[in-house]
Amino acid sequence: MLFAESETFWKSPNIFDILGAIGFLIGILSVWFAWALSKKDIRKQIREAADRSSQAARDEVRRVARALVHTGISDSIRMLDLAREACRGKLWPRAGELCEIAGEHLVRALPQPALAPGIAVQIQSVSPVLLDCVTELRRQPRSRTGEVPAQVLRGLDESILALHGANTMMTAIQMEIVNG
Repeated sequence: MLFAESETFWKSPNIFDILGAIGFLIGILSVWFAWALSKKDIRKQIREAADRSSQAARDEVRRVARALVHTGISDSIRMLDLAREACRGKLWPRAGELCEIAGEHLVRALPQPALAPGIAVQIQSVSPVLLDCVTELRRQPRSRTGEVPAQVLRGLDESILALHGANTMMTAIQMEIVNG
């Protein structure tokens, strides 16, 4: 017969047969072990990728919130500059309206999560000054007569300076975050 050396079909196992069977088992175990390690590594990579993506999303939300605050402050400064010019042109209703718009921009900027507490206090200190300016401008006659009340000009100037300070602080915080 072709497979047997003796009268029986199965030959007695020798050392090479045993080593071959052990090698076969080791091969199967190594494939299973490699699969288990790769599965663990893939899960770790997926978890790290998820952490990186959620961190990137949080950073993007912070960046957008900072941009909203910066835009609100910049728009308020622009409105107050226009209100100051309207006061010089004795356009009292327009100056009051611009002060109100500036206050609205500030109110929208206040609840943003990117607003640092020091900046929030600085912005909140501007709101009562703007309300006083609007009240004083509403007392002015509708015609283009009279002088600009000193309280209004002082309030507008103080508000603009305070908002420039807050804007500078926002820029400094943003530069610090970007540069590490």
